Formats: sequence, C-alpha cells, structure tokens
Amino acid sequence: MRKFVFANLEDGNKYEVSFDEEELRKFRNEVIENASLVTHHDYISHHGPFYRLKPSDPLEIKNYKASVVGSDNIGNLIRFEYDKYVFPVLANYIKQLLKGDYYLFDKIYNPTYDDEFIPILSEFKEVSEEIYNTGIHDKTGKKDKLIDQLLELLEKYKKGDYIVPVMKYYDEVRNLFDVKKLDKCKALIKE
Repeated sequence: MRKFVFANLEDGNKYEVSFDEEELRKFRNEVIENASLVTHHDYISHHGPFYRLKPSDPLEIKNYKASVVGSDNIGNLIRFEYDKYVFPVLANYIKQLLKGDYYLFDKIYNPTYDDEFIPILSEFKEVSEEIYNTGIHDKTGKKDKLIDQLLELLEKYKKGDYIVPVMKYYDEVRNLFDVKKLDKCKALIKE
C-alpha cells in the first residue's frame, strides 16, 4: 500500500491518499487494452516502426510481424505488420503516479476529459508526417494505406467514439484510492 499527502488548491484541505500499487497497475493495463486508440499498420519498407518509433512502453506495439519479401538496390524490402496502441491520457497519468508524480492525482480524481483529445491529435500529426515522408513516387502502396488510416482517424474523431470508452474508467479509478481528509493547509489559508 502506497500513501502520499495531497493538497487540494480548490478547497484548501490536505488529504492522505493511499492505493494498492499492483491493483492500480492492473487497472492501467485494462484501460490500455479496452480504451486505447488502435491503428493497424501493414506496409513494405526498408525500415520498420522501430526505426523512428521508440516505444516507451512494451504495450504500445502488439502483434508485430516482419518478413522479407524482396530486395532492391538499397537492401531488403520487408513487410511490417503490427497494431499500434495510442494510450488514453488516463493510462499515462496512472503510469506517472506510480512513478511518484503525485501532483497528477487531481487530474485522475477530478478529470476535465479535455486532455483525452491529445492522443488522437498526436496520431493525426504522426500519420500526416509519415505520408509526407513516404514521398510522391511511392510504389509500395504505403502512402495509400496511410491515407486510409488518416481518413479512419478523422472518422473516429468526428464521431467521438474513441473517447467514450475511457470516460467510464475515470469513474472507476476513484474506487482504487482511499482518500482521508486531514486538515486545512496553512500555506493555502488566506488571513
């Protein structure tokens, strides 16, 4: 059981917060599995996803396959297939909280949900850059697949259905914390 003291600037109170680390870690994995934005990648190239994408979490790339399908004057042409998981911001907040960044507790316990738009917007940017970097003379079909992926992301953004699953987890995560009011923060009391 881990504990920390949290000062709430809204009400001027201090709270003792405790939680079970393993339970919160399992909850994070559930959020990642059920509320991430998942994009499937399937293309032929000389460089796979790890050439420029360095996953910070082993759960970011799943179902990874690579096989040589030919070669050209540069080297082997490899078909890469994988699913990329773009985590909800809640999963990243929990990861940081588990590392000891307790200031994020308020964003988890009293969310505004606005931050949950960040993952899809960063994915738009990343796919757009990939399209640009593919070049005009792409003969592998990678650019067409990326454009389809971008259109799919746009459709998800318009519907808003990528954000609905994560909202329920903000409600559920509160149950994993035991919050006890201590007293007023003297530094926050105006005299």
